[in-house]
Amino acid sequence: WGSPTIDTASGDVYIVTGNPSCDATYGPAIVQLNASNLTELAKWVVPTSEQSAGDADFGSTPVLFSATIGGTLKQLVGAINKDGIFFAFDRTSIGAGPVWQATIANPSGDPAKGSIISAAWDGTRLIVASGVSCTASINALNPANGTFLWRTCQSSHMFGGITEVPGVVVEGNLAGSVLFLNASTGATLKSYSAGSSEVEGECAVSNGVVYIPFGNGSLIAIGQ
Repeated sequence: WGSPTIDTASGDVYIVTGNPSCDATYGPAIVQLNASNLTELAKWVVPTSEQSAGDADFGSTPVLFSATIGGTLKQLVGAINKDGIFFAFDRTSIGAGPVWQATIANPSGDPAKGSIISAAWDGTRLIVASGVSCTASINALNPANGTFLWRTCQSSHMFGGITEVPGVVVEGNLAGSVLFLNASTGATLKSYSAGSSEVEGECAVSNGVVYIPFGNGSLIAIGQ
């Protein structure tokens, strides 16, 4: 149910798929396609032994990032699954399986307890979200191995993808608030609330203005 991600350097498209009820060959999986003709280049399917852990389908959008692993710079792609695991792959060998994986959320078929939140990459750290030890959390990961750089516990569940601009992480929640966090430390810089309507979609930032989509159909723009 996520959007495709395009690697403009290689001309490849990455998609993730949902439950295997229709076709176990392609679900749940990450699939690499040729952008010019959509032929399949590679794929990796979540192992059957893991698919019962919390309705293991992907509901997020893949994120492109890079990391130095074993002294070599690798071009990676990753996505969070509803089994609570963020999987990271070498873009040149998707079929070989994850180069690392990290447990971000509790495995659950309920997106408010597992995770369908698309990650963000700022050139240094991966920002991911959902809950493990608390209702929900926003977290920064080391792109080379998936270890946590910082974690912040949140009191409300989140659905929308992570938005990041230089130095600031922006994320809305189901309590109707938008959080602004320091990307280096996870400290809260500011929070904004526009009432009780849920923020289920991803916020957007342009020219210093933050655009917030609310569940009641409103789109609100706030400035600095």
